[in-house]
Amino acid sequence: AQLPVLAKDFRVLQFSYPGHGQSGINPEAASMTGLAQGIVGLIDKLGVQKFSLVGLSLGGMLGLHLAAAAPDRVQRLVASCCRYYQTPDLAKQWDDRIASVQARGMEVVVQPTLERWLGEDFRREHPEETLQVRSMMASTTADGYAHCAAAVRDFDGRDMVSRISARTLIISGANDLAAPGEHMRELARVLPRARYEQLAGAHLVNIECAQDFNQLIGSFLNED
Repeated sequence: AQLPVLAKDFRVLQFSYPGHGQSGINPEAASMTGLAQGIVGLIDKLGVQKFSLVGLSLGGMLGLHLAAAAPDRVQRLVASCCRYYQTPDLAKQWDDRIASVQARGMEVVVQPTLERWLGEDFRREHPEETLQVRSMMASTTADGYAHCAAAVRDFDGRDMVSRISARTLIISGANDLAAPGEHMRELARVLPRARYEQLAGAHLVNIECAQDFNQLIGSFLNED
């Protein structure tokens, strides 16, 4: 739902993580640094020097990493529904999910993840969008899930966020259990040039609150 809005004013580059969509597995990408290197390699091939990044969840974490590692290239950043570090208990949850998927396949995590990602009312009232999200998860390879889950588990941005100079929009979901509003507000406070907004959704606010999300990112990326 974001592509038609962004494409009016920007050249938009979308990418798949390793083991997602038609992207192959790259064992070196099982870290935020590895994922970031893949993105930088891609935009270098396309001759892109400076860019803005809109990311959610893992994408938001990747945006934080890139904005800190390449401050001269990231102009603006939208980081939504993402933690910038994990607690030991959350890291253990990721270990358990990775082990379950490697042993039993993706189906074991699809329904629990769907219930965290989209609110109950939205799932009931929007069965087509819900099915699309379910199908996306089910089609992800177990290795791809494990690699990206490990990148999320191991990411700790506490020592790097102060280096982010890009203007940043932080968006959270009021009902997001994965990246609660309190954590996202904390992130906004420690970023030098951040603004915080909250929408009335769960984790995938770009789907559940698409119109409001589009309005926020559209005005932020275009403002002087």
